[in-house]
Amino acid sequence: MKRMECNFCGSNDKRVFPPGSENSLLISCSKIVKCLNCGLVYADPQPDAAALDTIYSQDYYGEKNIRFLPAIESIVRFFRRRRALSIQKYKKGGKILDIGCGRGYFLECMERLGWNVFGTEISPIAARRAKEIFPRQVFIGDPLELTFQENDYDCISIYHVLEHTQKPKEIIEKTYRLLKPGGLLLVAVPNIDCLSFNLLRSNWFGFGLPQNNYYFSLGVLSREIQKAGFNISHVRHFSMEQDPFSLLQGVLNRFVGNDIWFISQST
Repeated sequence: MKRMECNFCGSNDKRVFPPGSENSLLISCSKIVKCLNCGLVYADPQPDAAALDTIYSQDYYGEKNIRFLPAIESIVRFFRRRRALSIQKYKKGGKILDIGCGRGYFLECMERLGWNVFGTEISPIAARRAKEIFPRQVFIGDPLELTFQENDYDCISIYHVLEHTQKPKEIIEKTYRLLKPGGLLLVAVPNIDCLSFNLLRSNWFGFGLPQNNYYFSLGVLSREIQKAGFNISHVRHFSMEQDPFSLLQGVLNRFVGNDIWFISQST
């Protein structure tokens, strides 16, 4: 585990978040804190490389890369197709990079729609299936350490991955450099400003220690995306793929959206 300063502004001025939860969110020696300078909420300390190997083991991804029962796996595939079709509303065809591509379901859907697909995955266990299907198009490793041609992609997707990283600011900045002028960035993250958090506080389902390192609000994340050079063209707060499951985890989550979706365009 390593101690962290704020990734967005570099400040070390922070307090336990939410206030009064000093003991309830202490998990695996981490706690949730909020930067008093920019408002970013994050886990401190965060897992080092050795801890990550333990967290994201074969048990986490399931035997043979199958995480759920067959019926649930079908639902997962349905929502990957739905996500792919939603991108078609903004751009039809081109070259897409999916950061955190996992098993490659989303890449398969985009390829069927005529896209030239590429993906990254930090875990070789998670990417085993995707690598078999796209051996030359899926890259294993930290996206910040992988080398890509700049101004080369029409769309980059970061779907519920940014909160797991240790350097979200640098990832956002790198995506801007990789996108062509007018390219699209799709970001989806849990929303720390959602109604369910305000009702449940430290019992909010979105607190996913030790997997989640960051907890973004609309204002904090949109400001950072814009600082990187993007124009935000669309934001939505409800995900049929994620929120119903979250609602089942908390009695008070009913009729609430826990996500933020950004569609951003490079200039």
